Amino acid sequence: MKTTKALTAALLGMTLLAAGCYSSAATSGADPLVRQGDADLVNFAHCMRAHGVQMSDPYHQPGHIGLTVNMPPQSSATRTAYAACDHYMQDLIQIKEARTTALATSRLRALTRYAECMRAHDINMLDPNARGELDLGDVAGMANNDFGRQSPQFHSADAACRHLLPAGTGDDGTGP
Repeated sequence: MKTTKALTAALLGMTLLAAGCYSSAATSGADPLVRQGDADLVNFAHCMRAHGVQMSDPYHQPGHIGLTVNMPPQSSATRTAYAACDHYMQDLIQIKEARTTALATSRLRALTRYAECMRAHDINMLDPNARGELDLGDVAGMANNDFGRQSPQFHSADAACRHLLPAGTGDDGTGP
């Protein structure tokens, strides 16, 4: 129980300062998840105030979808209010976690397809690790066939496979 409350507090502190920024999938205020999230944030603020915690109303932050709330710091003075009002935040936490997991899974699939494509183009690249990271450093077989990052073979394979990379993948010119 104590661990669950600590996890909830951490998630609230880290992910809900901008809780209205659900994902790019929610594109308008007409999205039912956005409407429900906005209502939950407003109810949370009202509940906290009803339990003696002064906090600002949820507000629209430019560039974000839905409302944003500034969470009051957790302390002995706010503990009772959080315990009474936390249920309003549970759906938002679950939505955030589900979308984060879906994005991570999607990213991992895309990076794996990229690595498979690179192998199909004779670059002996490993699949991404569980955290979705590609390690293009000391890959077995690349040094033996002179197909390192700077080789024409690597650049040719990268050009053929680059479209498989997830949007926003960083690249310093030597591969993702």
